[in-house]
Amino acid sequence: MTTRKLINDFDFILFSLDRRSSLQFTFIDIETERYPSISFLVDVIDHSFTGSIEIWIEKNILEEFYESLKETMNSREGNLSLSSMSPEEFKLSMISIKKDLFIINYTIKRTKYLNNKLSETILSGSFEYDREYLNKFEQDLRNIKKLFK
Repeated sequence: MTTRKLINDFDFILFSLDRRSSLQFTFIDIETERYPSISFLVDVIDHSFTGSIEIWIEKNILEEFYESLKETMNSREGNLSLSSMSPEEFKLSMISIKKDLFIINYTIKRTKYLNNKLSETILSGSFEYDREYLNKFEQDLRNIKKLFK
């Protein structure tokens, strides 16, 4: 079972129904002037697979995701997606498969050079997410949006 403690008010966790998989977002930094964006450390635990990556998300992308989440909460169905500023570094999608059940798909990708060759490490997967947790998720994102004001 996955259980982790949040460090501050701007962290959040998305747990699977069986609580054996999760995506934890830990707040790192925010840029409000030049290019409004926010940085998180994303830790993935998917049964026995783990990975983490630091990402930046544009303010506008986060706000669009938040608005889509609110619409999804009202209609009880929908498809949402969120991605990092760096292409393919982080992708998250939430797809409704029933009125009260979503599938969360995620991909994290780390690119590095080893001996002048490009090396990529990719972790991707999916898990079931209960609609009952959407209210908490919406509150978490609302708190994060306040950082930009």
